[in-house]
Amino acid sequence: MGLAVLRMHTARYDYGSEKALQYRRVVKAVSHLLSAAVPDLVDEYTDMLSKRFGRMLDLESVLELASEEVQDDPIANAIHALEERDIKVHADGPAILHVHGTTRNPALAALEAIAAAEEVTLATWAENNTGRWALLIWQAPDLYCIEHADTVQLWHHYRCSRRITPRTLARARDFELAERVRYPARITPIPQAVTAALALGIEMSHPLACPRSQVEDHASRIARRAAAMAPSPGRDRDHLRGNGPARR
Repeated sequence: MGLAVLRMHTARYDYGSEKALQYRRVVKAVSHLLSAAVPDLVDEYTDMLSKRFGRMLDLESVLELASEEVQDDPIANAIHALEERDIKVHADGPAILHVHGTTRNPALAALEAIAAAEEVTLATWAENNTGRWALLIWQAPDLYCIEHADTVQLWHHYRCSRRITPRTLARARDFELAERVRYPARITPIPQAVTAALALGIEMSHPLACPRSQVEDHASRIARRAAAMAPSPGRDRDHLRGNGPARR
């Protein structure tokens, strides 16, 4: 319960404040107890406290928080943190985050997702309604950024440090704070980036595509086809009468 109260006052996207550090210390101290939480006992406390603190301290929320901290999944934690900031995101793979929605700068949108999970190797990508997209690959200390606009792809390679991390770049909204690794031409694929992408399940020789969107589009096409094939009541009556199309 105490952990849930602390969580209420500590945003998931708060990574460095004293409150955030205190929360992580408490999690470390009680982590061995979380998996042993007894729902009936938790329910007794939440029944009293939820009336004052609301849904954040109801039984379901407290047990969900305990499960979240026991699993300690960096990708799932990153999604929760981004959603707290109203950033729409989902996982396209075990270590691939897709930021969706309207954004003027896909690279900065993808950087926010990298910053939320900079403890692990991952890829993030974002797109906008003009067809521009950006794919970022974080393999500490290297950050690769591939930007696509029209028919051109630009490849960038930045090297971070203990002081300059993806979170530093995201807060400043500036990639150039990191050391830029120079290459002869930015339109030439960077071999290390291609290899890192492949290790995460991304084939750079194929266009980026969201598996979830493809499934939704397929389901939508089937629904439209079924609706088009379904006979209308008027057409059914005309067929039974043998009168052909209805006339006014």
